[in-house]
Amino acid sequence: MRLRTILVFCIALGGLNLSACKKTEETLNKAGCEIVAAKVKQANEVLNFTGNINPIRVYAVAAPAKGIIEEMFFVYGQRVKAGSQLATIYASDLEKEYRDSLSQFLKSENDLMQKKNKYESAKELYHAGVISDDEFKQNEGDFESQMLSFYNERFKLLRLSNTFQLKKIKFEKLKVSELDSVRKYLTNFSGMVPVTSKHSGVALLPEKTEENEKQINLGSEVDKGKEILIIGDTTGIKINIKVSETDLHRLKPGLPATVSGPGFKEAMKGQVEKVGFQAVENSSGVSIFPATIVVPKLTAEQQAEVRVGMSALVSVTIAGPKKLMVPIDAVKLKNNKTAVSKFMGSDQFKDVFVTTGVTHQENVEILEGLKEGDKVCVKVDDDQAE
Repeated sequence: MRLRTILVFCIALGGLNLSACKKTEETLNKAGCEIVAAKVKQANEVLNFTGNINPIRVYAVAAPAKGIIEEMFFVYGQRVKAGSQLATIYASDLEKEYRDSLSQFLKSENDLMQKKNKYESAKELYHAGVISDDEFKQNEGDFESQMLSFYNERFKLLRLSNTFQLKKIKFEKLKVSELDSVRKYLTNFSGMVPVTSKHSGVALLPEKTEENEKQINLGSEVDKGKEILIIGDTTGIKINIKVSETDLHRLKPGLPATVSGPGFKEAMKGQVEKVGFQAVENSSGVSIFPATIVVPKLTAEQQAEVRVGMSALVSVTIAGPKKLMVPIDAVKLKNNKTAVSKFMGSDQFKDVFVTTGVTHQENVEILEGLKEGDKVCVKVDDDQAE
């Protein structure tokens, strides 16, 4: 704008001071652009995707028994520690099963002692020649069979005790004749089954399925094995993205990726973890494949800032061959051809036609017309030139 004004002023002077006007034009040309050298650079390409932040790992917490949620010591979205109790289930059916199992174990133990004593007596009589070989083997078989039955009942009782997280009971020392001890184990058990966390992380809702239609609350009925919650490990994160079949083979595990988003301050460095082999959907005739981006380790500050479900922008950098490049603003159209203003020295510029290649975020590839080190004019806005 300023250059045009000065040219009009010079014409109005009728050429009275043309040399001065020419000098002014050269000065403005120099002031109106930044001289930049053409450089050979890595022709990296960036593919952008969107997704949501997920924990790097998740651990399911299932109900150890069928029953009713009696107590809850967490809320969804809260951080929990490994070993902490999450809930208590009242398992009435399991309570009955425990009592029956304990009674059956005591009966089996009593029967074993009787069979053992009978076997020991039979062995003495057999060696004394009082009883036959068949009778001795019958007593021996009865004793061994009862021993197997005893260990089977003992295993059942130990399994139930582990479910209820009871302190280890020395069942071998528990006798039917010791009524006080038996009564204690039968009456002190209330049917309350604790649910504990084996991992530290964030308590999250289970994935929504037909079986998991809603979150667990106090009083909810649960079946054995039903997911109550999942623990999300947020020491790292992953983002599931969708990749079109046109970009699929360019995305490889191990490629560097940058994860940014409106919910956290600084971008995080990660990489492509895996690329799917089966399409998950079809969009306008183009197959879409799943891929996963992972940031394996977050700092304590990042862990405090990042939340599960936040939106994320993923930029994957694909390294290309080295190419001669100049800034995009250095390229212009002249006679419907691409050209640059090449700096010739002494404030002189010459328009040179060039053949361009791929345009990147800030630079454009030059295939013909320039060589490395050639200097060109990068146009500066009129406001910047003034």
